Amino acid sequence: MKQCKVCQTVVEDEARFCPKCGAMLEQAEPKTVISPASTSWNEVKQEPSVEKETAAVTEQKKSGLATAALVLGIVGISLSFIPFIGVASLVLGVLGIVFGIIALRRNLSLPKSIVGLSLASIGLVIALLIQIIFFAALGVALRELELEEFSQSQTNSWKSSQSQTNSWESKLSIEIGEFEVIDNQYLDEPKLTVTVRNKTDERISVYIEIEAIDKNGYRLEDDWRYIKDLGAGNSERVDFFTYVDEDILDDMKNATFEIVEVEID
Repeated sequence: MKQCKVCQTVVEDEARFCPKCGAMLEQAEPKTVISPASTSWNEVKQEPSVEKETAAVTEQKKSGLATAALVLGIVGISLSFIPFIGVASLVLGVLGIVFGIIALRRNLSLPKSIVGLSLASIGLVIALLIQIIFFAALGVALRELELEEFSQSQTNSWKSSQSQTNSWESKLSIEIGEFEVIDNQYLDEPKLTVTVRNKTDERISVYIEIEAIDKNGYRLEDDWRYIKDLGAGNSERVDFFTYVDEDILDDMKNATFEIVEVEID
């Protein structure tokens, strides 16, 4: 209920004019209900908590690089002692060092950054040394294996040569003469006369290869001849090295001549 200020008549709250004198009635202002949750006091009380949570999240994000450097350093130094697999620790060590340096420059979690950077550096050095030693040892082992295979092949070759020698010696007689150089008016004529005799009862054809070796054991020259249809029990004289380079002619005079290969058809 409300009262008219002109005639003092009591009227209903909803009326806008006085029913007696017709004067305009004043409207009651609506009461504002303030929720406790929206008070500035609560807002003031909540702001420090929000700031603390934000700071904690920011600090956690900032420490990510330092943590990554620490983890990479630990994993890298663990893998660095394993040969071959430790190659991965080289990459981890480099990444750990990079993350650690970035974290230090930004002043993020200094203890973690320093420890991670140290572990990553130690792991990188150990991994590098281990891999160098491992691959050096591997190279030595492969070299020894190659030498062993070469020695075995040389032995097999010598055995094969001996087998061939034994096979043709029962069928042929090969006598190597002296190397001589005939001095004529226009050109020196070198030759090595070899006598070949067929020891079998049938006609054969023979391929013979001979090499000249100097006093130091190096091959100077080689030459071959093919004797066709050598009769049973017959002999034939064949000249080898009928053409020799003048640069090695003097060495050929003192050379040793050896039979390299003999094939009988």
